[in-house]
Amino acid sequence: MSVTNPQQLCWQCAHAVPTLDGRHGCEWSVDLRPVPGWTAEMVTKTSFGLTWSITACPKYMPEPQRKEWPY
Repeated sequence: MSVTNPQQLCWQCAHAVPTLDGRHGCEWSVDLRPVPGWTAEMVTKTSFGLTWSITACPKYMPEPQRKEWPY
């Protein structure tokens, strides 16, 4: 599902943290390689140096809602 979002998509994406079983993860979160087909711009962040601002990604999957603490 390709989604366009004004914020950093990775912050809300289920693929942001790879899993050992391979169900979650993408080129960026696994190997720091750009995802083919994403819309991204290299930007300078004061505290991080160079990074990407990702506004659309074909691998974006909304992170599932979680229960409030305590689980």
